[in-house]
Amino acid sequence: MLKTEINSNLLLEYKPAQFELGKACYEREDYDEAIELLREPAIQNHIEAQFYLGKTYTQQHFYEQAIRWFTKASKQKHPEAQFYLGEAYFYGKGVVLNYEHALECYQYAAEQGNDDAKYKLNENYGEIKRLITTKEYKKAVIWSKFANPEDIKEQYKQKKKIKAQYELALMFDTGEGVYKNSDRAVELWREAASQGDSESQYRLWHKEAELRNIKVQYRLGSAYYEGWGNNKHDETKAIKWWQKAAKQGHITAQYNLGIIYSKAKDHKNALQCFNTVAKHTDKGNALVIYAQYLLGIMYKNGEGCSQNYQKSRKWLKKATGFEKDKSFPENDRDFLEVVLDEDNTQEELITIVQISAQEALEDIAKLEEKENAKKELEDIMSMFAHKFRGPLRSIRNNMEYNSPKQATLESVQTMSGLINIFSVISTDAQILCKQLQQDQQGHSNLLTVLNKSLALAIEQLLSIDNIDIISQHYFNYAKKTGQVSMTTTSDEWEENYLVLEKKLQASWLNDFKQLANSDLEILKNWIEKRFFPLELLGFNDNMICFEYYKAKESTLLIVMTEIILNAVKYYSSQTNETIKLVKKASLKPRRSYLMLLVTNCMLN
Repeated sequence: MLKTEINSNLLLEYKPAQFELGKACYEREDYDEAIELLREPAIQNHIEAQFYLGKTYTQQHFYEQAIRWFTKASKQKHPEAQFYLGEAYFYGKGVVLNYEHALECYQYAAEQGNDDAKYKLNENYGEIKRLITTKEYKKAVIWSKFANPEDIKEQYKQKKKIKAQYELALMFDTGEGVYKNSDRAVELWREAASQGDSESQYRLWHKEAELRNIKVQYRLGSAYYEGWGNNKHDETKAIKWWQKAAKQGHITAQYNLGIIYSKAKDHKNALQCFNTVAKHTDKGNALVIYAQYLLGIMYKNGEGCSQNYQKSRKWLKKATGFEKDKSFPENDRDFLEVVLDEDNTQEELITIVQISAQEALEDIAKLEEKENAKKELEDIMSMFAHKFRGPLRSIRNNMEYNSPKQATLESVQTMSGLINIFSVISTDAQILCKQLQQDQQGHSNLLTVLNKSLALAIEQLLSIDNIDIISQHYFNYAKKTGQVSMTTTSDEWEENYLVLEKKLQASWLNDFKQLANSDLEILKNWIEKRFFPLELLGFNDNMICFEYYKAKESTLLIVMTEIILNAVKYYSSQTNETIKLVKKASLKPRRSYLMLLVTNCMLN
């Protein structure tokens, strides 16, 4: 499993693709863009990025910066970087001239197979050895190690000149001791920067960044994050300049800010940054795809937002390229496969992110399935518990009205059956399935269950607690029997006829209790006079039978009682339309627990 998580390092997964883009910029001589793209992978120790970053700085005459990256690549035994480092020491570009170091670098590079180094040694080995032994060179080395800077001879005067240019530019910029002239300051800094002076580069970039140069703003932020010259990593200043670049639409700055916020557990701001990148129009950009993936993961985990599987799926599908809600072939990822080679690193990254996004989508599907199953089970448990009230109320009423012991015993047995089913389904729903399949014989049938269900549902609804739930039936009955005018409105009924409503409720409950153990036809007629016409279809199927108070009867009793309760509660027809209870035996099996329970019973 690839399971890519939010990376703690900037662009760690992005560096191969970003290097290739940076290299392409270098080759077409777009050096500003090359520096911007090569910096992050170079920081992440990408050896080729370090070498090309050094070459890019050399092209812009930023020799000190170039030396830094050549040195890093050289320590990883990069032959061309070792050769370039040798050239720097031989000519004194960005470092103090040192023929001995130059010779060492050439030799290391030649041993690694670098042809330029081999040629340099073949043609100039004797000359280099001679230069190393000259008195002037030895004096220069001694001076560079032990003497004060002002005593160093000609080869060190250039540094003093650069330093003087920097200081003079600073005076022009601030107006200290001279007339303030920002243009002259920039001119002097640019000249010093071209000689590799890092402080002048710093000042020059600041000027350009303040002029809303988006690339320079991003680069300045990167410099602060990386550590500028002798300065240490400064995340606060890095964020400041990246924010400026991000506001102007710099996609990498936006992404970097998202990563920094994520590391700081500031998920809200991270979410905002990734959302901006994810909506970028460059859909083929690996950074956009990765931001879409990270955004999907954050919505999946509820980081910086409420957990939202719908939004998570939206962004994860965009990351995979299936943003139009297309489904993935099950157990088939051939559509993600690409041919990976040296020139295809960006496609490789995109493929990894796409596969990770697909895995996250699969995780969401599993989580949703579990949550839905849990919700369904909770609903079923709630319904079962709710249905206990019917038999309990029946037992209480039987005692109050001194009903025959047989009626009370019937209610107790019904209650016992419901409790058994409740116990089974709360432990393992699969056990209930087996019990339903095994319960195929007995003297109970669908008509028996329907009779019990109607009795339980109506008795429960006729309680004083539920008077408001079926108020429309008392109201319609009062109009039909002439107890109120046919023009009476429902608002008038609620406001003026509460006493009458309670009288009807008590009367109906008392009448209904006299129907204890009545057959289905008598019960049906009583309901039709007070509620609505009722048509029963398919319940006299003699092929379906099961035991009293066991799995099937108790389960159907719960489900059918719930159906009848809802039919009565929500019936609002002004034309007294007939309610049909229809048994359908052709229902296909469903995964839902609820559909499993109502396979043989459905309300039309």
